[in-house]
Amino acid sequence: MTNETPNGVEHQPITTLGLERSRVNMAQELLEYPCLAVSEEFFEEMLCCLPPAYFGATDAGGFYSIMQVGEVSDYNGKGQELYETYQRMNQEAVDGKLADSRMVVGQWYFFGQRPLFIKK
Repeated sequence: MTNETPNGVEHQPITTLGLERSRVNMAQELLEYPCLAVSEEFFEEMLCCLPPAYFGATDAGGFYSIMQVGEVSDYNGKGQELYETYQRMNQEAVDGKLADSRMVVGQWYFFGQRPLFIKK
């Protein structure tokens, strides 16, 4: 469904996903180290839009999970490729006393544009 403005130009109504995309874009522009909670629906959209560049645990203990959208979104000053990055804290982080006080277990957060994660 489109809406027509007084000048006759049609535009699409803003969706929940569109609003969330705007929030992520704003956090990306304004915050050096964002930790912005996103909805499960938005996370699924980012996960399924392309095969992820990385999706899995950040360490052998499974403390955190990370997902990086499968397309380069920018480059840093060193010329490294940057990917839109989402992270989730798992219960193992709380049990191992490695919890991030900004996060809630099981919630996905936008963490900014980061170099490709390589599990060590």
